[in-house]
Amino acid sequence: MSPEIFQEAQTKRILSHILQFYGDEPEFLWERSPKTCIVRNAHSGKWYGIFFRLNGDKIGLDDSDEVEILNLRFEKGLAREFARSQTGVFPGYHMNRANWISILLNDGLSDELIFELLERSYLTASQGKVT
Repeated sequence: MSPEIFQEAQTKRILSHILQFYGDEPEFLWERSPKTCIVRNAHSGKWYGIFFRLNGDKIGLDDSDEVEILNLRFEKGLAREFARSQTGVFPGYHMNRANWISILLNDGLSDELIFELLERSYLTASQGKVT
């Protein structure tokens, strides 16, 4: 992974955590979206996280400065409610907003909470098999 893609310290800590605890490397799948990577469950092949950079106004922030976001799977149908209850959490950008959340990676949420949400997303992704 090119270190200049993600600048936020929190993003780097979370990517390091993923490698250490799950052994999963980020995958940059799209030539047209070089600032986007996914992490997938090695057993099921399903994505459990998507890291990307985008203009903040696209997720409802007041300014259009570029921010770093992590999309995570969430319990079916509960993502919107959870996003409303947490500062820095939004319905999943460019995903099913009922089942995914987007987290602003600016140290607004603790790493510990993000690690818990990441674990839930990882376990949800592990429930299926690639066919």
